[in-house]
Amino acid sequence: MSQKNTVNTFEVTISTINKQLNQGEELFIIIVVKNISDSSAKFCKYHTPFEGIKNEIFEVVKNGKEISYQGKLKKRSPPTKEDYINLRPGQSKTCKVSLNQEYNIENKGTYRIRFLGSGISQLNDSNEITFEIR
Repeated sequence: MSQKNTVNTFEVTISTINKQLNQGEELFIIIVVKNISDSSAKFCKYHTPFEGIKNEIFEVVKNGKEISYQGKLKKRSPPTKEDYINLRPGQSKTCKVSLNQEYNIENKGTYRIRFLGSGISQLNDSNEITFEIR
């Protein structure tokens, strides 16, 4: 599903504030996109949390079994210049999103999550994080 940039322009990392949640608590994911190149570069907001969660952009696994995306799928026209985020060298952009509704994250268990990059966004896959709902 994901494609890697041929040039390593952006570093994508995700994190969560809590590694353990109680059942019913909302899970927030923080995503940081950093320009690690020597020149300014743009990425498209499509298929990223910077436009909200409008497609299957995260891989979510609970106790070894993948949880399917349950949110809405948004069709779009081709991106315009307003759909791109420009970052100078070393600059980063951060956002915070909840995954509970789109991925049904509420039952007890151990979860693994990672952001899935795409050719549209021009972002790579992120690191993987693990958390537990008790």
